[in-house]
Amino acid sequence: MASKSTSNLISAIILIVIIPTFVFVLKPMLNEVNALRNEIADIQTQIDDYGKELDSLQSLNKDLPPDQVSRDKLLQLAPEGLNQSQLIQNVNDIALKNNITLHSVNFDKAGTDELASNLHKVAISASFTGEYDDLIKFLKGVEANMRAIVVKTINLQRDSGNKSNAITFNLYMEAYYQE
Repeated sequence: MASKSTSNLISAIILIVIIPTFVFVLKPMLNEVNALRNEIADIQTQIDDYGKELDSLQSLNKDLPPDQVSRDKLLQLAPEGLNQSQLIQNVNDIALKNNITLHSVNFDKAGTDELASNLHKVAISASFTGEYDDLIKFLKGVEANMRAIVVKTINLQRDSGNKSNAITFNLYMEAYYQE
């Protein structure tokens, strides 16, 4: 009976040693292994997303003309990103060259349409003041501009109380960009 009691005592001691070892050593290691597995899965998802983006960019690159001059012209017509400040600067430069005063510019991103895989357009409403001849020069300047800007509507208004030839005109335009 003493040997049975000794073997029970040894079994109990082994259990007392194994359980805390599992709780304090193996359990945290198991949690760390699971956390690393989750991190690996997240990294793999990111790699897959980057691979898809790379494929998209490579297909876009195939669609672009092979020579650098044509690519540069396309990027000027529809630059990467909306870049509203640059677009305002372009319109203002054209206005200043033609003695036109730019009063306000509004963008309507809600009116943005996806035209091709990465080509988008944004609506622009702008208010100007100038003379009629200068308006014609301004419109020709918009047409000659490197960035693709399409004038959709023109609203002219002459102030009857004003003795000068100045008119106020509002333009609704669309510009293109790549995302």
